[in-house]
Amino acid sequence: MNWKLFCAILVFPLSANAFGELKAMTDDEIRQNIIKASLKSFEGECPCPYSRDSKGRECGEDSEYFRSRGKILCYRQDISIADVNAYRLKYTIIDPKSVPQNRQILDPTEDAKKSQ
Repeated sequence: MNWKLFCAILVFPLSANAFGELKAMTDDEIRQNIIKASLKSFEGECPCPYSRDSKGRECGEDSEYFRSRGKILCYRQDISIADVNAYRLKYTIIDPKSVPQNRQILDPTEDAKKSQ
């Protein structure tokens, strides 16, 4: 593969996020993404108490969640606000509550006109 094409493929997703619109996600949406990633990385059956084993039974206390104590994330309360904020920083995500509903774009020339 052409070296320039390879670099462009690697850099494109980064540049789209860095120079494009910031993504807005709530804390709960971020927690759900973290849980999905945790479950996706798990190999085997019964990651969480609410998961089903190969026979269709709920895993309950036989799940990895209870065996490993914190190595797998299954519930919203397993993820701290510090984890949510770290995710926001890593993926350049803003909190929709932090953006004012009626944003006003300030024109610096207006101040100059008023002072004359």
